[in-house]
Amino acid sequence: YLGKQVKEAALSAVLYTSVKAISTYITEKQSGKVAEYIDLKIHSIATNLDLSFYESPGYFDILKRARDMATDRPNIIVFTIVEITKNILSLILIASMLVAIDWRLFPILTLFVIPTLWVRIKFADSQNILRLSQTALERKSNYFSTLLTSDIHAKEIRSFGLGNYLRKLYVEIRLLLLSGRLKISKQRTYKELITSSIATIGFFACIAYIAIGSIRGVTSVGDITLFLVAFPQAFNFMQSLSANISALYQNNIFVKSIFELFDLKNNLVESDHPRSIPADYEIDLELKNVDFTYPHADKRTLNNINLKLPAGKIIAVAGSNGAGKSTLIKLLCRLYDPTSGSITLNGNDIKHFKSDEYRKQICAVYQDFGKYNLTVQDNIRFGDIHNERKQTEVFEAAKNSGADLFIDKFPQKYKTVMGRIFDDGHEVSIG
Repeated sequence: YLGKQVKEAALSAVLYTSVKAISTYITEKQSGKVAEYIDLKIHSIATNLDLSFYESPGYFDILKRARDMATDRPNIIVFTIVEITKNILSLILIASMLVAIDWRLFPILTLFVIPTLWVRIKFADSQNILRLSQTALERKSNYFSTLLTSDIHAKEIRSFGLGNYLRKLYVEIRLLLLSGRLKISKQRTYKELITSSIATIGFFACIAYIAIGSIRGVTSVGDITLFLVAFPQAFNFMQSLSANISALYQNNIFVKSIFELFDLKNNLVESDHPRSIPADYEIDLELKNVDFTYPHADKRTLNNINLKLPAGKIIAVAGSNGAGKSTLIKLLCRLYDPTSGSITLNGNDIKHFKSDEYRKQICAVYQDFGKYNLTVQDNIRFGDIHNERKQTEVFEAAKNSGADLFIDKFPQKYKTVMGRIFDDGHEVSIG
């Protein structure tokens, strides 16, 4: 008989361990899928938003909050929900034992734990308000950190001795951010000390109530034994449940930042019935009475521009700094729409074409062009990424531009990674 009990106990232990391990795996798998989905969604939203968002500080605040929350908050929410479920199930079992002793014990215990939960939820709101107000400063500190650690500004920082000054600015911002968080943390700790003390008093008040009951003969020895086993566990489960509920609430309001990004809408309106791009070899572009003001500016950048770009002609646009040359290019690429007037392609307003299809017809090299730390072949293909170009076409493009003269000297030629931030990367002169 004893051997049978030992076997059953061993089997139960193995089953418990197995279920726990499987549960942990499923939870991690699910939370990982959620995190990956949100990460991909953020990238999809970010790459499809209008350029105007990337010239707005408010958008970068929204993007930072979304990216900060997407890294671990969804996972924490999944884990917290699982923990809450486990605590509730355990609490139901323990509560049934307490009710069997005296039905008033569990409501009294709950009543004393609620103030701590209320304090934590209240300060979760305060922390969220602080987080929103500190986003711009957080971005600025990240900017200084990037200046100090990236390869882009490494030469200038060392040439001009900017390191100490930039570090000073960075530390000042970090200390300011820290002081704001510590202020709220101090207030929360003070109030939690009070509410935790109240909960502890309630805990011992219940013990005193049972002890008095046993003296008066109302409570049996068996009830006292059951109480001493169940009541501390119930108290711990209540405290844990309180912490998990407040954590779930806090993470939930933080995760709203992700949906704040998801709710952003483009200003460029796509045609409901887009026209096909003209198949003519000779295509004219024309600006008619074009005015333009940036969305976040009051001053007009372009005023009554009339310009025709006939097919087969080379046109030079000259002007002083700030005259609007780059803005004109942005409009021609339909990164913005004119505030008034129109831009036509062979007489068709470019708003009538799908913006993606129209942009395939335009090739622009911007003055602040990006450098991609990818292979030589990728960098060449980026000029026409939508079409599957053959290897021979990539070689031909490099030869036509004269780039093949230095590409052929690379160890891996067209598979060489550009830049110095990855292994086996190579940099070329841009002088």
